[in-house]
Amino acid sequence: MDVFVVEYYAAPTTTFDHLLVAEAIGTLGRIAKRLRWSAYYSLVQKYLRTSKDKDATTVRVHVRALVSILENFRFSLDDSL
Repeated sequence: MDVFVVEYYAAPTTTFDHLLVAEAIGTLGRIAKRLRWSAYYSLVQKYLRTSKDKDATTVRVHVRALVSILENFRFSLDDSL
């Protein structure tokens, strides 16, 4: 699945529609639920790295996106591998 299209709308700019950003973040979480582990892990790592940005608006949006991704965690945590 290609999350880049949705990420474009989740990226804050100087003039952005808050409702559109909220919907993009929710959609990103729903897409994350369908990803394989490697893609899911890469997405989480990307938002962890970008949440260290200096701009408060960007950090706020990226943390919200990260929370949405983590809320849609679907992998088993059983010890049996």
